[in-house]
Amino acid sequence: SFAFGYYHRQEDYPKVNILISDNAPEYKLIGNRQGLCWVHDARNYNKITPFVKYHQQLVEDFQRTYWKFYKKLLDYKDKPDKELKHKIETNFDKWFIPNTGYFDLGKQIKRTLKNKNELLTINCGYLSCTLCILCRDL
Repeated sequence: SFAFGYYHRQEDYPKVNILISDNAPEYKLIGNRQGLCWVHDARNYNKITPFVKYHQQLVEDFQRTYWKFYKKLLDYKDKPDKELKHKIETNFDKWFIPNTGYFDLGKQIKRTLKNKNELLTINCGYLSCTLCILCRDL
């Protein structure tokens, strides 16, 4: 806690406005806002270990959708555009539907939905998890 106190009192370096992280609680003490890293969120889906073939297919299909959505975020990063921004915001609610027929997958999707604002928060520079997207106006 001494380090966090010093960080906020020092004036040699700019303070972090938005920190993209893995949602560890101590990071809430660093930036004014905290965004969440998609790669860290995706790790929770990798931990799901279904035994039933049908559930395995549900998880695989969802992960393909997840990374397709993430690709849209990267496209937006490369070329910000209001229409794509609207599409991203709309598709988030369409693609992250917890009623999958597989409890563990639905539970994780609910967690992702709960973090929607933080996952769609971006960082314009300063300090960030190197695997997170950095863009503007999302």
